[in-house]
Amino acid sequence: MQWDPQPLSPDGRGKPARHIFCGVRVGRSYPPMKSSLRVINFNFVPRSADLALLFLRVVLGLSLLLLHGWGKFSYLHNGAEFPNPLGIGKYPTLILTLFAEIFCSALLIGGVLTRFAAAVLLFTMGVAFFQVQHGDFSQPGAELAALYGFGFATLLISGGGRFSADAAGGPYGLAGMAAVAGGLAGYPISYFFQSSNYQAAVTLPGYLISLRAVLAADSTRTTAILVWSATFLLLALIGFLLGRVLHRRSVVTATAPASAGA
Repeated sequence: MQWDPQPLSPDGRGKPARHIFCGVRVGRSYPPMKSSLRVINFNFVPRSADLALLFLRVVLGLSLLLLHGWGKFSYLHNGAEFPNPLGIGKYPTLILTLFAEIFCSALLIGGVLTRFAAAVLLFTMGVAFFQVQHGDFSQPGAELAALYGFGFATLLISGGGRFSADAAGGPYGLAGMAAVAGGLAGYPISYFFQSSNYQAAVTLPGYLISLRAVLAADSTRTTAILVWSATFLLLALIGFLLGRVLHRRSVVTATAPASAGA
């Protein structure tokens, strides 16, 4: 967006300036507001659309993952009935919901494949609002599904912004995807590093739904955090190194024809 300033008019008030968007004048804008209104409007606070998108991604993704997605592992553990709004069966529906609310939420937090993740989550919220809640705001959870949906629609339109793996590109994009995989896989993997007595007493599904208890207990917390962190860092490093190799090969392949032609 650029400005096309107009000369002052004879009465001293000045002609309104025009917005130039993609080379086309699309509207008018008037002189800046008075200093008193600028203070009321918090114009003294630095503005950053990219920082706002980072905040929106992290808040939406983290809240959906921890408050809604992770708890759905309990359906695998106790065999409770899960809604089947699309008529494909309760277990396929549960698996797809876990994919959306856990995996895609993690992608959203890291800004990896942001628009894909936002599209999947928007569809999920649409199913929850229109099929499960029947579009009725008086139903429990309907308003929350709609609010999440509006947020995901915003990210689908805008993308992840500057502070995302998508924008970083190159090896950072692959590192971000690997870090997401490590962050999701690290906690389940830590189960197999717990003591044999613990594994005999607690099943893996029970371990997954007991995240808060595992991190609170002294006997399991250290192992869970160490293995989780190591998996996250190791996969992120592998993704970054692999991304560098692939990026160098693509650069060499792109420059080779040019060198041959010269």
